[in-house]
Amino acid sequence: MPPPGEALPRRVVYSTSAGFGGPGLHLTSLQTALALERAGILHRGIGFSNDQTAIPAGKIRSLRWHPVRLLSALGSERYYGAKKRWVDWITARTLARGEGDAFHSWSGDCLRSLLVARQRGLPCLLEIPTWHRNKGVAKPFETKSERELRARKDWRAWLDRLPPTRQRVLLEYELADLILV
Repeated sequence: MPPPGEALPRRVVYSTSAGFGGPGLHLTSLQTALALERAGILHRGIGFSNDQTAIPAGKIRSLRWHPVRLLSALGSERYYGAKKRWVDWITARTLARGEGDAFHSWSGDCLRSLLVARQRGLPCLLEIPTWHRNKGVAKPFETKSERELRARKDWRAWLDRLPPTRQRVLLEYELADLILV
């Protein structure tokens, strides 16, 4: 329950680097979007496909035909990293236009969006579907190998930085109001 005088969100923007409907994470994303829709608070769902009919199509922004597909030959880790960055960029633009009064996304998918939501004063919920990025070990914010990757300037370094870094995810943790694990 919100503190006295504060209203619950009525227009949630929910984003995922998965899709809505289908197996695995697509089903998990659909169930979250369905819960928001049934509560009457889903404003916009943003994901890579819309393979469902329970939520009106106008509330789902499908990124099925996206320019990141051109990078699909880079291997799954880099390709999925590029997809995460694309959904984050699209969602950040959506939030910057003033859509929504709350934001909900998945870790690794939303650093830029969280920054925009924070600038707008929106409450932010972050889902973490796996272990903590530090995997239970105390680590500095940036390790030697992470520093070396950041310092690299060759063309492959850009490709190697496509997947979400541990630092990006840790910053997302800091920006979220509520974290679901």
